This record gives sequence, structure tokens and C-alpha cells, in this order.
Amino acid sequence: GENRNLREMTPALLYLFPLDDLKTFLPCAERWAKTYLQFPPNYPHDLHICFCNGDVTDKHQSIFKGIKYTQHKFMGPGWDIGTYQHMSGILEDEFVVFMNARVHFNRTGWLKRLMDARLELGDGLYAMSTSNEMTYPVSDVVRTKPNPHVRTACFGYNPKRFRRYPYIIDSRDKGFYFESGMWNFMTWNEDMGYPVHMVLWDGVYKKKEWRKPPNIFRRGTQSNLLVCDRQTEMFANGDAQLRRNLSIVADLGE
Repeated sequence: GENRNLREMTPALLYLFPLDDLKTFLPCAERWAKTYLQFPPNYPHDLHICFCNGDVTDKHQSIFKGIKYTQHKFMGPGWDIGTYQHMSGILEDEFVVFMNARVHFNRTGWLKRLMDARLELGDGLYAMSTSNEMTYPVSDVVRTKPNPHVRTACFGYNPKRFRRYPYIIDSRDKGFYFESGMWNFMTWNEDMGYPVHMVLWDGVYKKKEWRKPPNIFRRGTQSNLLVCDRQTEMFANGDAQLRRNLSIVADLGE
């Protein structure tokens, strides 16, 4: 019975559209919508769009014309993580793909690839990309140690378990604690006994293998990643020196 239920599980997608900095985020929302239609997920899903920290207008909604979604509004702090946390209290799905404002797509079937892994491997935390970087300001001594973490621009998780996460993320700094600092969400998940997987086009990887595959986050063409975001774009558009520096911190200790 469980396998059948898993096969019938419809995931939810959550996309965030911050309205308090339209100069930055209006083009991001337009790109997300364009690439969502251009490179379809190829898997049944329910889409939720959360408009954050502003009044929703017809112009904002028109960006998503032709896309079926449920609209939400969140007026609160915590940037993307704070909004994820808020929406986890609302969504009743077994699996949600959380996406921040800058996520976009460049290959068809990305959700099917992710769900094939989720249905095979079961409950847990599913990363689209990972890094060993220490993204929160710390001493140079600590910076020399690898700090493996799931990048929170886009990941898949059970929102009902997300509700049990013990810290309230209501500031930018606390978002860093959540992703890669002392409140590491991935470590909290592992401490409860749930696995964490990184899903790429060419396979699914455990933590000890995260920086080994080709064309991953800050390596090569990055074409092995299921989705794109601000940091993947920064690497892709950077000069040779910047790309080298970004690779070093992502690979830290490897």
C-alpha cells in the first residue's frame, strides 16, 4: 500500500515573489514564469505562489498568465527561509519543492527527475545543489574546514516535519544560521534519522560524494543541476578568476 501511495503522491511547488524590491524581483518572477512554461516540470504537481511584503496588483498576477496556481500572501521578516517556514504551516502536502525568487529552469523534466528519486528513496531532505562553503562570517580558522550544507535556494522536504524545526527565522542573519551555520537545517534533519540526498541529472549522491560529480554547483558548465539560481548565474557569468575563487570555497576541504 505504501508504494502505491507514494506513486500517487502529488508534490507541491512553492515559488516566492517579493514585492518590496520590484526592481530586483520583478524580472526574476518574469524569468521564473517564462522558464517554467518553456521547460515544463513533466510531473503532476500543485503550484503555490507566495507574494511577499507588498500589495498584489493585476500587473504582478499577469506575469503568471497561463499558469495554474494557488495564491498566498506573507507579510513578514526572514526573507526566503522565513516565508518557507510560514508556508510550511499552511501546506498539507507530503513533499514540497521550496524555491526562492531567483530560481529558474533550463531543461525540461526537472521535477520528474526529482520525483523519480523521491519515490525510489523515500522520505528525507532532497537537495538540488550543495556546497562546502561557510557562508556566514566566521574566523579564517573555521573557514578552512569544509561545511557541507544543502543550498536553500531550492530543495524538497516534508512541510509537516519542517514545522518541528525549533528556530524562528526572522532575519537575514538567521537565514545563514539555517542554511550553513549553527542551526543547520540539514544537520537537524539528519539528527532525527532522515537521509539527505543531492539529485542531479546523472544520479543521486550522498554527502561524502557531493563534490565529486562533474558540472555541479560552481563546477564546469553546472549543467548537471536540475535548476538555476542567483549563485549558479554568478558563476556562469564570472571571469576566470572569479570562477576559480568560487570553486575553491564550494569545494572547501575536498
